[in-house]
Amino acid sequence: REGRPCRFHQSRLSTVFTGGLLRWRECPALLRGSLSLAGGAAFRDTSSYAAFADVDVDDAQHWCPRMFGPRATDHLLAPLIHGFYFHPLQGCSRALVTAVMSFQGSKALAVRGGWGALPHAIAAGLDVQTGVDVESLQQVPHGWRVRCGDEVVEADWMVLAVPAPTARQLLRSVIPMEQQVLDTGYAAPVHVALGMDAPCTPPPDLPGVHGFLFPPDPPGVVHGVVASMLV
Repeated sequence: REGRPCRFHQSRLSTVFTGGLLRWRECPALLRGSLSLAGGAAFRDTSSYAAFADVDVDDAQHWCPRMFGPRATDHLLAPLIHGFYFHPLQGCSRALVTAVMSFQGSKALAVRGGWGALPHAIAAGLDVQTGVDVESLQQVPHGWRVRCGDEVVEADWMVLAVPAPTARQLLRSVIPMEQQVLDTGYAAPVHVALGMDAPCTPPPDLPGVHGFLFPPDPPGVVHGVVASMLV
C-alpha cells in the first residue's frame, strides 16, 4: 500500500489490518461484507465454482465497493483477483469474488515434485504425440474425428485445451453455450514465477512468504504484470 509491501495471511482476515494493508476505519465495511458471504457459504459447495452460478449477476468492479468498501476493493480484492486469476475486477463476475471470499480457512498447497508432475502423471496412461499439427476437428456419431495431415484419429471423446481463437479455427460448428465460452474475453497479464529448491533459504525479512501480489497496473511496474514467488 502506497508503495510499501504489506504482509497478510490468506486464511486470517485480521492480518489485513495488523499487517497495514487496511486502516482500522476501513475495516467495518470489509467485515460486514465478509460476514454476509460467510452465512451463504455454509450452504454451498465451496470446492465448486458452479455452486456460485446464482450470484453471477454483477460486474465485480461495481459490486465490490458496495459490498466491502472502496479501500478493501483497491488494496485487497483487486490485487487478489488479479494475482491469482489474472483478471482485473472490471469485466470479472461477482461470483468469482464471492467464491474466493468463501475460502476462509483454506490453505494454499503445492504439488510434490512441482506442477509439471501433473501432466506427466496424466500422460503416463495415454498415447502422447508431440509436434503434430491438428488441422480440423469433426464431431461424428460415435465421437470425434481429428485430422492431422494425412493421418486421421478417431476417439470417443476429446479435451480441447487451446486458447479460444485456436479453438474457433478448429471447430466446424458449436452450440450456443460453447460459442459463449469462445467469445469470452482474455486478460492480458504476464505471470512471473520463481520456484526455489527445497534447500534454498529465503531472505531473513521474508520468512514463510508464499508470493507477492500487485494491484493491476501499479506505478513503476510494466502493464499487466503479476509477480509470484513460491518458497
